This record gives sequence, C-alpha cells and structure tokens, in this order.
Amino acid sequence: MFRCNNLDQFISQTKLNKKFKVVLAVLGFLIFLGGLGIVSGIFVKASVILIAVFLLITSFTVHNFWSVADPHLRMFHMINFFTNMALLGGNLMFLSIPEPWAYSIIIG
Repeated sequence: MFRCNNLDQFISQTKLNKKFKVVLAVLGFLIFLGGLGIVSGIFVKASVILIAVFLLITSFTVHNFWSVADPHLRMFHMINFFTNMALLGGNLMFLSIPEPWAYSIIIG
C-alpha cells in the first residue's frame, strides 16, 4: 500500500490528514472504554453502544471501499469494512446476555 517511517508521514498519507490525531485519540478512547466496560461487566449496554459507534465511524469513514478506484486498495477496504460489520454483529450479541454477568464487578 504505502511505506511510512514515522507517525507524521503516516498521518500525511491517510484520509483524515490534519484531524487524524484528534480523531484517533477520540476513537481510541471510545474503544478502550467500551472494551473495559465489557471485560469488567460494568455498564455493558453503554459499552456496547460505544464499541458500536466506534465500528460504525471507522467502517463508513475509513473503509469506504465503494469510493476507491484502485482494485487492490478497494479489496483491502472491503475486507476491513465487512470485518467491522461482523464485529459489530458480535458486539450486539452482548446485549442478549442477562445482567449482571457471573464475574462482573459489583459497584455500590
């Protein structure tokens, strides 16, 4: 795809150019809080929503394969788009598990 030796060069070659650091920090925080909530069993529904928001934002903004002309790059983004959609489906399955979970951390 492309070569990069440092983060600044990578950022200059991505789709989100100048706002990439802020977007990366916000999305990283979303996925971290969502994962932490699911692992600990605290605020599971909110955690599922955070992860779903992360997956939807990254899928439709970063992996928009329908607007890529290069066939190899299109295939790369298509695979990642549908992987994110599969992860979204698996993430939503957590809503079907009755709460509180057996090993969840009890607050209060």
